[in-house]
Amino acid sequence: MLVTIGIPSYNRVESFERALQSAIQQTHTDLEILISKDYYSNQVVNIEIEGIAKKYAAADKRIRFIPQATSLRTVGSFSFLKNNANGKYFLWIADDDWIDSNYVETCVDFLEANPGYSLACGICAYHDIDGHILHTNSSFSIEQNNFWTRLFVYFRKVTLNGYYYGVLRTNLIKEFPIPDQVGFDWSLVAYLCFKGKLKTITTTVSHIAKGGVSNESSNLSSYFAKQTYLSKKYLGLSCSLNCAGNVFHSGVYDISWIKKLMLSILIFISSYSNTIQWDVLFVKRRVVKFLRISPDGVIKNRKRNGNNKKY
Repeated sequence: MLVTIGIPSYNRVESFERALQSAIQQTHTDLEILISKDYYSNQVVNIEIEGIAKKYAAADKRIRFIPQATSLRTVGSFSFLKNNANGKYFLWIADDDWIDSNYVETCVDFLEANPGYSLACGICAYHDIDGHILHTNSSFSIEQNNFWTRLFVYFRKVTLNGYYYGVLRTNLIKEFPIPDQVGFDWSLVAYLCFKGKLKTITTTVSHIAKGGVSNESSNLSSYFAKQTYLSKKYLGLSCSLNCAGNVFHSGVYDISWIKKLMLSILIFISSYSNTIQWDVLFVKRRVVKFLRISPDGVIKNRKRNGNNKKY
């Protein structure tokens, strides 16, 4: 059965070929590999990536290379790829990440045998720029029978969102419009929690590069911070409100508005109990900066001739 692998590419020449090779070398061979090359002002980089993609496409008819005329940025690239997928199943591979050769086969076999699951993923291994493993993160399986509990558990515990790079049912993600806002990946996985169970399989691994497109929280936060005051100042609150609001306002949740409201409140409470630490840290940093507290706990007196006070 056909599986679509979507690779969003931007300017990472060094790692792009590795990501593409990991897709080509899958033991599940019935693949459609879509490469969306986002617009980049540096034409040298564009030409290099295009050369690599066209070389592989000439040798492997499963590969389709689509250069973009304008910048879609992260969310736009993700959306373009999933909206143009033809496979029964779909997964993204960031252009500086890679997956084990059995990743697609392992996840697809599980989903075929378990129709009540909307997603299957492997363990995530996070690497430094030299390829050394920094740590691994096994996203917990979410297998409760009702969506209320699944969503509560997901938002209460989720940190690094390895689910997003799992194997997904294409029909489900095509009907969900990915919001261009902080928490977009959590919102997508929340919808998959609503539609079914999530499974983490420990016999295959998705490899994530530190600082890459799948782990670039600081870059994405800076981009989304330009949108609203909350996303600039209080990232945890903004993310929680976005995830809750996406449930209430989205037309893809086929439940009554009362249940949507209740589910939105549940998601906000469980999500913000998980992300409030981000805002506490932000406030703490602002206080430290305002009071001019040194690393050793000394408050520097603002008066010209005053004495420093111990904090």
